[in-house]
Amino acid sequence: MFPVLELIYLGIEILSLYVIFLYVPDVLGLTFYDLSLYVTISNASIMAISGFGIWIIQSVTSGSLNNLLIRPANELLLMTEFNLYGIMSTVFSVILLIVLCIIFPQKITFLNFILMSITLIISLPLFLLPVLTIRSLSFWFGPVYPLESAFRSITQSFREYPMIILSRVFFVVFVSITPVGYLGWYLSLMILIGKVSYSWMLWMWLLTIVLDVLMWFVFRFVYKRGLRRYEGFA
Repeated sequence: MFPVLELIYLGIEILSLYVIFLYVPDVLGLTFYDLSLYVTISNASIMAISGFGIWIIQSVTSGSLNNLLIRPANELLLMTEFNLYGIMSTVFSVILLIVLCIIFPQKITFLNFILMSITLIISLPLFLLPVLTIRSLSFWFGPVYPLESAFRSITQSFREYPMIILSRVFFVVFVSITPVGYLGWYLSLMILIGKVSYSWMLWMWLLTIVLDVLMWFVFRFVYKRGLRRYEGFA
């Protein structure tokens, strides 16, 4: 039931775009079909992340982390839980994306679809790792749900429109705060509709991977220090 509701919500978003484009031909060169693909790509990406959860805050604040630490397995894996709703919503979003690609007025090649998928996959850590880093702050500050919600709100607001339509100042600020809004979804759209060169795509892939690695080390540093603090108090 919930994946169907998610699909309905996505349909309402696309319908809203249709109404907007009844009065304007394009937004900075992006057409109704372009932005429909964009919101579908971003929705599939967010649903893929929501397909599993790593419950750091709950484990720390409830004290259940004590039981996980004595078990012969990595505690992060033990805190991971798969979400059927997120997985099914991802499948529905991908199906809708394929349908849009088929009915898209311009020809979308299978190669571009694969390159778009690779772009999304390597950019997912840019959303997930900052969330896990924020959750790791619970070792010091307890429940940090408001901070995580603020980050999610900023990032997920980019589902509405790509950041390229913002002013340059906002663009630079938001890319600095959460680069997945640009590196993941906007670049994926440009690759899918064939409006970016392969050389630029490879450069952005490299930048994304570098940011992935940097964010991994930041998360690992914060989490390990917090875990040592937790074990010390325990």
